[in-house]
Amino acid sequence: MTTTVRLLLAIAALVGIGTSAYPQDLKTDGVLKSPDGKVAAALAFAPENRAVVAYVLRGTTDPGGTTKELLLEVAESKLKDKDLELLQGTWNIDTMAWGGKSLPKELMNGYKFVFAGNKLTWDGAIGMQSVMGNVMAIDGTFPCDFKIDPGKEPKQIDMTLHLKKGDRTVLGIYEIKGDTLKVCYFGSNTGKRPAEFSTKDDRNIGYHVLTRAKK
Repeated sequence: MTTTVRLLLAIAALVGIGTSAYPQDLKTDGVLKSPDGKVAAALAFAPENRAVVAYVLRGTTDPGGTTKELLLEVAESKLKDKDLELLQGTWNIDTMAWGGKSLPKELMNGYKFVFAGNKLTWDGAIGMQSVMGNVMAIDGTFPCDFKIDPGKEPKQIDMTLHLKKGDRTVLGIYEIKGDTLKVCYFGSNTGKRPAEFSTKDDRNIGYHVLTRAKK
């Protein structure tokens, strides 16, 4: 069952369009009631936390739609909290690429992302250049703020780098699978966001793959 199908089933259940069997591949993450006590719902996370679904177990939604909004808001909050928790800590950078070209591994010694709350320390390159035929990294240690929206497909991340020349917010997407993190973003203030994990030979797009550091 795809993420989209799960979400559609959840919305259908919330608005009272039939019922569905509770999928066996989901793990329950608590049962919630709306303030009016009329609706009970189970929040569940799909495998590898790809999506969260709110299933109505009994009762009906109130006419004003307050219950629907409450449950969807709680579901979105739960998913965001879960992914934020998964991001925490140090991730070693394995690959960094822009415009289809990867930075040589020997230049990435010690490169890492460190997530702490909604803060990110970007310890690595923010670009690359060629000087007299030699590839050079434009790197440093950059403090950042970030926010995520795991309810989108693909999941979205906005990162604001605090640079000497001023702040720069880059819009990206991310994916967490086990101990692997993928981040793809537009490196300039274009207002654009990648739709897939590929640089497509566009020098403005950065694509990085990271591995969770062992404790």
